[in-house]
Amino acid sequence: MKRLLYVLIFICIAVLVILQTPLRKFLLQDICLDSGGKWAINGDLCITKDCANDNSCRPHYNNLAVCRTLKIGISKSELFFQLGMPDSQDGNVYTFTGGPGASQIRAIIDNNIATGINCGI
Repeated sequence: MKRLLYVLIFICIAVLVILQTPLRKFLLQDICLDSGGKWAINGDLCITKDCANDNSCRPHYNNLAVCRTLKIGISKSELFFQLGMPDSQDGNVYTFTGGPGASQIRAIIDNNIATGINCGI
């Protein structure tokens, strides 16, 4: 009887250890999305809305699709949150990655507002 108890305890611990990583990731992802962030699958991390302040915004896997949903007049920080940090900047023209094998994205930013967005140049 004692041996069966030890086996059951061992099995329970083994199951918890195996499920710990996916369960933790699921809970963290839920918390991230609930707080207005977006979950980066390629790094298993939460990208928060204030990522532009510390230059930590990361691009979406398919930035061209994201770009097509953006409207003129969004803030610079929202643009960076959605498209990631720009690859380059020339004056008020910012260039972003479009995604694997995709064209680049260009945005014109005046006074911290996107006044032009070209999704795929």
